Amino acid sequence: MVFRQLIRRLGTITRLAVVAASLATVVSFSYFAATYLVSRDGTVSTSTYTSPLTSTVSKDDTTCLNPYAQKGYVWFSDKREEINTTWVPFYSGLLNQKYAAAWNEDGSPAEPVFNAADVYSDDRPPSEVLDTTPHKWMQDIARLHLLLLKGSMIDEDGIRIEPGKKGKELTVDEQNEIKELEQRLFWVKHRRIVILSDSVERYQHAFLCGRLGQAPVIGPYGAQTTTWCHVPYLNFTVLHWHLSSTSTSRPDWWWLSEMKVVPIEERWKKYYLPTVNLTIGVNGKSPDLVIFQSSLWDHRMFVEARRADKHEFGLDLHRPLNWRELRFYMQRIRYIVGLFRELYGDDFPLLYRATTLRREKFGNVGLYDLGRAARFVAHELDIEIMEFGQMVQGYEQFYFDIVHIGKGPLSVLWANMVFWYLFRALGGVEVKGQLVRMPNESGPYKLIDNWDVCHDVYMKDPK
Repeated sequence: MVFRQLIRRLGTITRLAVVAASLATVVSFSYFAATYLVSRDGTVSTSTYTSPLTSTVSKDDTTCLNPYAQKGYVWFSDKREEINTTWVPFYSGLLNQKYAAAWNEDGSPAEPVFNAADVYSDDRPPSEVLDTTPHKWMQDIARLHLLLLKGSMIDEDGIRIEPGKKGKELTVDEQNEIKELEQRLFWVKHRRIVILSDSVERYQHAFLCGRLGQAPVIGPYGAQTTTWCHVPYLNFTVLHWHLSSTSTSRPDWWWLSEMKVVPIEERWKKYYLPTVNLTIGVNGKSPDLVIFQSSLWDHRMFVEARRADKHEFGLDLHRPLNWRELRFYMQRIRYIVGLFRELYGDDFPLLYRATTLRREKFGNVGLYDLGRAARFVAHELDIEIMEFGQMVQGYEQFYFDIVHIGKGPLSVLWANMVFWYLFRALGGVEVKGQLVRMPNESGPYKLIDNWDVCHDVYMKDPK
């Protein structure tokens, strides 16, 4: 705990003088006002939440159960219905007669019998299992967007307007659906998310924006520097800061001639800081969520460095990384955390996204090394892991090239995860698919307090 406090207080020592007036306006929704007694161990003792959008859970259920940290699998009904994609966690209780014919009624193992007619008659998980999957926030937001478009309630730029006379008329059910969705999604309004990562996230960011009718804005120095999109009717902004490895210089052997600035120290000042005014959320000093990651460019950097040093002809992608490379990488990841703390202070949630692999298995050993090293650093610095990289391993059919995941089921999964973490950062609580508590905007707005309710529990995850 002491070490975590020291890390968090790095920003109070040499914090940059960033004065950014947020365009966001804190809006109070009495509809969601409620009283909750959530103890430090994460149990819900009292809930007076009365919204019809939320189910109640018993006292025995705990708030601190991250569905994306559970073992499970990616499920979608059909590639054409990718918006339905969800992570299906394996919760305790699956190994009983109700779910598996390989177990007798008394709970003892039975001889499993494979019957293809039974196995393939319906590949959909049982409804009671699907009901425990994490809420599909991306599905909700995309649906709201489509309904607003249909009713001519937003213009071509996404700005909210009165329904046009020439627009298609909405049915009564669709009008009610809009009201319900806006009530459920009120917490998305006025939020800011910053993602520091490579082009894997840049594409995921673009896919998310595209589902909401917004093409990402490319910064003045190109897509491999900064991109962002703003959704006017939600006053919601997501920024991507492109990180080109943890290198401290731009060596002569750098393989991209058009990339003139490589070290994050230089990119931070030249590219990222000029967009800081776009990143400030409702608390007036930081984004509502920050996600960062660095691996693919680091691996290439280490491979290129060795080739230049050893005067080798080809790239040795299958070489495990050595001790000095990993120590350098770990120190630089720690340095990046310090930059965020200096810029934004202590009151914001910070996630490290687990490393994604190349489509071809050959040449991934160095990425496994970097992934394990990053996990160690995250644990030492008290930072939680967003397990997207681990969850999508094996789904190479959804890549559109050797390293990038395309628009499809996995991009929906990524978006759902991002919104799940944002929901939690704002004080929302979801337990096994049930929205136990909605964020309360009428109360004190302190992100890290919301985050800390379950943080210590999640940090015990051995992964």
